[in-house]
Amino acid sequence: MGLGENGNSPLTATLLFAVLITSFGTWFPVGFVTVAMNGPQSVIVNWLRSVQCSKFGGTFGHVFNRTNGTEIDSDLWTWCRHILEEDEPFMLSENLHLSSMWAVGAAVVNVGGLASIFVVVPLVKMLGLKRALLLISIMNIISIGIFCLAPVLHLYEIFVVGRIVIGFTGAMFMTVTPMYISEISPVVLRGAMCTIPMLLMVTGSVTGSGLGLPEVLGNSWGWVYLMGVPALPSMVLLVLLPFCPESPRRLFIVKQDKAAAKKALVWLRRTEEVECELEGMQYELDNRKHQHQLSVTTLFKDKLSRSSLWLAIMPTVARQSSGNMVFAFYSTSIFTGVGLSNQGANFTSLGLWALCLMGTLLSLVLVDRAGRKTLLLVGHAGIIVSLALFVTFSALTKEGYEWAKYGNVACVFVFFAFFQAGIASVAFVLPSELFSQEARSAATSLVSAVGAAGSLITTLCFPLLVPILEEYTYIIFIGCLLFTGTYLAWNLPETKGRTINEIQSILRKKLL
Repeated sequence: MGLGENGNSPLTATLLFAVLITSFGTWFPVGFVTVAMNGPQSVIVNWLRSVQCSKFGGTFGHVFNRTNGTEIDSDLWTWCRHILEEDEPFMLSENLHLSSMWAVGAAVVNVGGLASIFVVVPLVKMLGLKRALLLISIMNIISIGIFCLAPVLHLYEIFVVGRIVIGFTGAMFMTVTPMYISEISPVVLRGAMCTIPMLLMVTGSVTGSGLGLPEVLGNSWGWVYLMGVPALPSMVLLVLLPFCPESPRRLFIVKQDKAAAKKALVWLRRTEEVECELEGMQYELDNRKHQHQLSVTTLFKDKLSRSSLWLAIMPTVARQSSGNMVFAFYSTSIFTGVGLSNQGANFTSLGLWALCLMGTLLSLVLVDRAGRKTLLLVGHAGIIVSLALFVTFSALTKEGYEWAKYGNVACVFVFFAFFQAGIASVAFVLPSELFSQEARSAATSLVSAVGAAGSLITTLCFPLLVPILEEYTYIIFIGCLLFTGTYLAWNLPETKGRTINEIQSILRKKLL
């Protein structure tokens, strides 16, 4: 029996090193970027106003005197006038053009994510997982550099391009990293190891929220440096990942280099007793010889792959249609909207991400104990209840019940507790568990693209729907979760502790 099956602990220092370095260098920046624009939102929005002001030849921050009878140009008044700090939360709602610029800047990151679907599969096929991660890290550093040039060059267009490229590299990170970690981890630790990227992602969000406070870097002089922070983990990855091996499964099954695969396994497991895992790879290789390498389009032509694909996509659809991206991108404005001050909203957002960190730690413990399906369904139930209460408290707040705004904030915290402990982590674990080697790259890239599309739709549509539906906008998220929860309850098998071959066998029986 192999190490993962004989009761000995398969967790080694080298395996943990590889997982932590990969997660820190890839998902930490993604988590940081997700929330980094929250804290300095007013600062960045004012920068957008200053860019437009310069186009009209005005002086930004000018104090206009409307009492002397002099006619004031409407464009200069809109874009150049000084806005008091207490009026800054209303800048977006009072200026549709500015609101659109902000919404595009926030959501366009997902356009890059959608574009990544056409690159990930050939990139992994050509370079392998390890070298692909190194190349994407270089691209991530370049993309952050482009983004940071925007305030220097005073160009909104560079701001948007930088966000697109950051989204492109981030989506590739979120596709390749789970594949690499899943393939270097033993079966009994696969769930826990694949949860670590989410842990580092939330750590990135906590760090981004903390550094984004006005007292730190979330101010007029510091926000440029704040946006440059995500380049640092990528630099660490470039230095340390070369000491880690390529995926043993890829070396054995794709490259058919059995000696290199064994060497990689010995390094990861810290033992020479790796024959059981090698035999499992040999079994998959023997079966793979009778199959062709699947692309994104051919996934839908194979009945088993198509069935597995829907099971992998549904948790991602649930993750993106739950409203989490709305709370992530607009948490500060949501908290100010329920009556908190700017400072109170920023600190509440920081506390929210600290709670997310604890929820992810809980998921790390439960994913290989309670099981993937249980966490998904419990997460669905908790999120649906918290969203329903959020709508109720929002309506009560509008009716003048001051106490209801605190219930609203509590609902957001409960939402993220269930989201992080359930849906968030499992959605990234499942795709690597449901597919064999020849379909995994295409499947995970497609799931990542679905996630990017869902995030794009949500973040673009939310600010447009809120003025119409107000607090009842969140009922849409409840409906989506009822659908995905029902589908997963009926169709998803438990994958905890099972090899890919065993999971595929169960799925085949379901199709009969």
